[in-house]
Amino acid sequence: MSGDLSAEDDRERVRRVMGLAPNQRAVRVPGGPASELLADLASLRRDFEMAHQFLRHFAYLPQNEVEPDSPSQSFWISALTMYGRAFAKGRRHAARATPDVYGDSDLEAHRFLIDLRNKFVAHSVNAFEQAAIFAIIADSPDGGFEVQGAGSQHSSFARLSRERALQVSKMCEVQLADIDARITAAQKAVMAEVRDFGEERISRLPELGMVWIDESTVGRDRPRYR
Repeated sequence: MSGDLSAEDDRERVRRVMGLAPNQRAVRVPGGPASELLADLASLRRDFEMAHQFLRHFAYLPQNEVEPDSPSQSFWISALTMYGRAFAKGRRHAARATPDVYGDSDLEAHRFLIDLRNKFVAHSVNAFEQAAIFAIIADSPDGGFEVQGAGSQHSSFARLSRERALQVSKMCEVQLADIDARITAAQKAVMAEVRDFGEERISRLPELGMVWIDESTVGRDRPRYR
């Protein structure tokens, strides 16, 4: 009984959040070409939306908060992680982001950002970081040398500039506009798919509840939408 009440609470929350009228209900649509496309587009949109938010926040921080050693560097690093994820090959089968929507300048920036994400943020030991190993030596009384110490000098990509952060923020806006147009078309296609089910099958579609993350399965690849 408690499970049924919890499920009904979830469904009621969905109705309330969506502002549905008493004669309306949201139903879960099973997998189909349009549904798979819309699910992947929603995932892509979230990536660019988060990247955009992080970059805008980082770009307008006071100067003392964007120094290379500042914890605020986490904003652009997180943004690059989300931006790069949108272009990575993965479990999005039906929709991918495309750099074709960029002009020449943004396309060049895009290539640099993907390299920065793949080679610096996600991996180590590459051209974005360099090291020089040194030894401290001193003249010895016998005319030779004494080795008195050793260490390393490490240099790595310091931070994303404010100018670059604003550029990438605008690039995210371009992607979001493109994805929103694709989402609108996919929504219409889903509506057409559901209409084709016929009234009997539509009446059997389960009412939508809250979508929850099952933490016991997060280590697995996300399956196709179904």
